[in-house]
Amino acid sequence: MQGLEESTALVRLFNGEEVLRAFLSHTEVEVAPFRGYMWVNTDGGRIVVSRDYLREAEEVLLYLDLIHEIVHLRQLSQGMELFDEKYSYDQRPTELEAYRVTLEEARSLGLSDDFIREYLKVDWMTDGQHRRLLRALELPP
Repeated sequence: MQGLEESTALVRLFNGEEVLRAFLSHTEVEVAPFRGYMWVNTDGGRIVVSRDYLREAEEVLLYLDLIHEIVHLRQLSQGMELFDEKYSYDQRPTELEAYRVTLEEARSLGLSDDFIREYLKVDWMTDGQHRRLLRALELPP
């Protein structure tokens, strides 16, 4: 996970590069042979990425997804419930935090709001959920 310790958003989230570097040194990534994207395996506390996604995705998308999933790993290490069914995906506190950190990193990279809005439009959200997520992140539609 070399290079992630320079993420301005993660450094802020972890209260310093040293703490982030220590966390990342224990972070595992599993490449799995299936179609899909990237997520956290809550049983093993590691990031799982689809081999096809790893091969096909733009580097910037992989990078932003890693930022998002590292936030989830941190939440998991703090005992947070990542998949609290009381909330819809677009309003779940753990997702909102992960997306806020990812948004901060995307902006630090100089990515446009149009690019970010499109990045946040994922297969598992309806258009209405996407609009609610944008409002929650204070990102103009």
